[in-house]
Amino acid sequence: MAELIEVAKDSCSEAHATAKQSEESNPLVQTDVEESIVIPTSTSVATIIESHTQARTMTESAELKRKLDNDFVSPETIDPGSMQNDSLAMKDISSSISASREEFARKEEESGLIKFEVITNDGEPEHMVQLTTLKNIFSRQLPKMPREYIVRLVFDRNHRSLLLLKNGTRVIGGISYRPFEEQHFAEIAFCAINAADQVRGYGTRLMNHLKEHVKTQGINYFLTYADNYAIGYFKKQGFSKVVSQPKTNWFGYIKDYDGGTLMECLIYTQFNYLKTASLIHKQRMVCKKIYQKLQKRSRAHLVYPGLTKFAESRLIDIHTIPGIREAGWSQAMVRNNKLGSRDHGSLKTRLTQLWKAVSSHRSAWPFHEPVDTKVVVDYLDHIKVPIDLSEIAKRIDRGAYLSKAAFKADLELMCKNCTTYNTPDTTYYKAAIDLHDFINRRIQIRENDI
Repeated sequence: MAELIEVAKDSCSEAHATAKQSEESNPLVQTDVEESIVIPTSTSVATIIESHTQARTMTESAELKRKLDNDFVSPETIDPGSMQNDSLAMKDISSSISASREEFARKEEESGLIKFEVITNDGEPEHMVQLTTLKNIFSRQLPKMPREYIVRLVFDRNHRSLLLLKNGTRVIGGISYRPFEEQHFAEIAFCAINAADQVRGYGTRLMNHLKEHVKTQGINYFLTYADNYAIGYFKKQGFSKVVSQPKTNWFGYIKDYDGGTLMECLIYTQFNYLKTASLIHKQRMVCKKIYQKLQKRSRAHLVYPGLTKFAESRLIDIHTIPGIREAGWSQAMVRNNKLGSRDHGSLKTRLTQLWKAVSSHRSAWPFHEPVDTKVVVDYLDHIKVPIDLSEIAKRIDRGAYLSKAAFKADLELMCKNCTTYNTPDTTYYKAAIDLHDFINRRIQIRENDI
C-alpha cells in the first residue's frame, strides 16, 4: 500500500508542477489548468486505496468467480445452435474476427466482468486514484509522449476520461478527451489499453461507448492526431484522414502535433454503436438470403473450367464457350453495344447521374461554387482554367460534352486546380485527393464509351 500511496502522490505532484508549463500547450487547452488540478492528501489516498483493496478482494471472491464462469462464454466455445434465441448473439463467430472480438467484449460487459465509467478531475479521491492509474497506462503505452504533458491533460478539468474497469474497480484502459460543445466536436487526447488486455475487442468497445456517450452532449464529430501506429486502429473505428468540417470550426481549439495525422470521425446519431456486431450479423444474413434467391433465377454463380482450345491457336465461336448462352448473350446484344449506337440523350442522362454522385460526395464541398477571385485575389495567377461543379452542370445542360471521357477530364481538372493552389496540409487539398479517388473509381472509361 505504501508503494501505491507514493505513486499517487508523485503523480499529483507532477500534475501540480507541470501545470505551470504552458509553452507546449494550445492557449485554449491550457485555460485554468493549474486551478483545475486537485491534489489529494496522503491520508485520503491511503483511505481510498484501502477501500479499493477490500472491494477488489470481494470482487474476486469464489462465489463471483463461479457466477462469471457460469454466465460467460468465450467465442471459441460458443455453440451457434445454443444461441438461436439471443437476437444480439453472433451465430457465425468465425466469419469476422473483429466482430467476434467485439462480441467477446460485449459478453464480458453483460456478465459484469468489465464496465465503463466517465469521470473528470472533480476532487473526489476515488477519481484521483483512477486518473492516476489511467495516466500510468498512457505513459506506458505512449512512451514517446512527454509524461508531464500526459499528466497535465488527464488532470485538466476541461477534459473527461472514459474508463474501462475490470472486476469492478481495476482500471485497464481508457480514453481522455475534451468536448467542445459549441463547435459540436470533441478532441481525443489519449486512448490506450493495458498491454495484457489487448486484442480482446476492448478498444472497439471502448470507442463505441464513447460515441454513444457524447451523443447526449450534442457532439457530432471526433478529431484526433494519430501517429503511424494508431492510424490503423482509428480507421477501424470509422475515422478518416479527410476532415469535412470547416477549418474555422476547429482551428485554434485543438493542439497541433508534429508528425501526427489529423483524423476525423462522424458520429451518426441514428446508429447504435453498441449493437454494431449484431447489425453486421443481420446484414450478412439478409445478403445471404438475397444471394440464395438470386441463385434460383440466375446461373451467374456457376464456375466453368478454363478454356484449353486457344492453346492450339484456333479461333472458336464465342457461343461455344460454356455459360455464354446461359447468361443470355446474343449477337444482337453485341451489335447494339457498339460505338455510336447510343443517342446523345442517353449520354446526357448518364452524365447527369454521375454529376449528382460526385456532387453529393463528402469531399465535394469546396467545389460546388467557383472560387471568389475578389477574396482569393491571386487565384487566377496560378490557375489558368478555373472549373467547378456548377460550371460542369451548365455544360451538361447545353450538351457541351460529346463523351464521358470529356466530362471526366473536367472533373479531374477541377481536382488538379485545387491541389495546385493549396498546400498538402490544408483541408481543401485533402478533399481534392479524396474526391479524385472517388471519381476514378466511379467513372471508368472503356473503348466503346461515348
